[in-house]
Amino acid sequence: MEPLTLARTLSVVNTALAGVGVLAAQAAYDDPRRLRRTATWGGLGLALGAALTASDALWTRATRDRTASPEDDHADDVVLAAPETALLLGHLGVAAATTPLWLVGRRVPARLRARGVQRPNLLLGVPLGLGYAALVAGVERTYARERTAALTS
Repeated sequence: MEPLTLARTLSVVNTALAGVGVLAAQAAYDDPRRLRRTATWGGLGLALGAALTASDALWTRATRDRTASPEDDHADDVVLAAPETALLLGHLGVAAATTPLWLVGRRVPARLRARGVQRPNLLLGVPLGLGYAALVAGVERTYARERTAALTS
């Protein structure tokens, strides 16, 4: 697969995973048992982390022949490259931008439950997951462009 196509595919998959992660994290609030909610969030974090690590491993394996130079023995010793730093800062920025929305919307599930909705957090998680995925899509798309640009430079 061409690097640009692979980078775009990985960005779409990572964007979808971010949206599903937010949906599942919000829906976990519907479980009345605190221990189960915490276990759900922990498992969700581990699963998303493993998926993103697998995504990066796939990219590294697919582009290893284009990025490794013969005289560079320590190609894997790089701490954090510029595209990864930009991705991390982009995700942190999106998360920080959505924190006020979370603070404002804390009373919404109680109001929905009062109107007879059985799982208000699941209902609320759908637009939150879609909105978060829409915000992350720009970050992931930029990351895909920077990754492919790093191959050509």
